Amino acid sequence: TVQVVFSTGADVMRSDFEGPYVERLSMESAAVDLSQLIGGPVLDNHDRFSGVRAILGVVETAAVDGQRGVATIRFSERPEVQGIAADVQAGIIRSVSAGYTVQAWRTEKRSDGTRIKTATQWTPKEVSFTPLAADPAAKTRNEVNMKEELQTQIRGIAAAVGVQTAFADDLIQ
Repeated sequence: TVQVVFSTGADVMRSDFEGPYVERLSMESAAVDLSQLIGGPVLDNHDRFSGVRAILGVVETAAVDGQRGVATIRFSERPEVQGIAADVQAGIIRSVSAGYTVQAWRTEKRSDGTRIKTATQWTPKEVSFTPLAADPAAKTRNEVNMKEELQTQIRGIAAAVGVQTAFADDLIQ
């Protein structure tokens, strides 16, 4: 198994019949329906057309925390998947992307005329390993990433309650 960040809701340039726009995904728990993602497929680069051969594994767990969506995936034990699993473990394959549908949008316009469409109700349906992710922070998590994130959270809590950074750093060490 491996833990991944499947989305941070990062701004992504898209285009529709009205022209270009910035797409955002709300990462609030009430906005994200995880019912189809948990137990859903892990695919090779969003490949829905090669049949079951494109399935690399399954999403075991998924959660959102207001800032990111995190999932634990389990790889298939099929021999043809083992090389991909080994490359993920070695850090060679790191980028992931979520396939999703949007049920509700909120549209705004910046003063420069740029449209911003925020998905306020959306359903992730699969996680894919991909060469380049639209969301640059959507990637595999390793122990180093998780330690750095925990340290950042501790420093943020310390700052919020008025504890000096040096003391928080001593606690982390």
